[in-house]
Amino acid sequence: MRLTRRTSKQKAIVAIARKLLVVVWNVLSSQAADRQAETEAVARSLMNWAASHGLATGLGLSRPQFVRQELDRLGIGHSLEAFSYCGRVYRLPRAGPIRSHLGDAVAHRVVTPEEVAASA
Repeated sequence: MRLTRRTSKQKAIVAIARKLLVVVWNVLSSQAADRQAETEAVARSLMNWAASHGLATGLGLSRPQFVRQELDRLGIGHSLEAFSYCGRVYRLPRAGPIRSHLGDAVAHRVVTPEEVAASA
């Protein structure tokens, strides 16, 4: 470690821990997904999380449905159709509507003037 050459080992550990804490804080406070993350790795992590905590069954979903729901919530993996987990390939349900950075669903159809007048 280059940092230990200049300072003590304990100070180097604290400096690196602080850097990690700042990164984690920024990710959690902005509630944004890492757009550079490998989507299949995220899907495997979600599958592991769902399996170990029984989250999917608690919501009445299959594990692949739970993974798709969480990927959609994070706004990543819209093109992911399948992934491997523990030597098995799981097919995901189709992705939901693409969400904007504000979390609102993006409309996928054109609203006619009659519909606008009827809703007013």
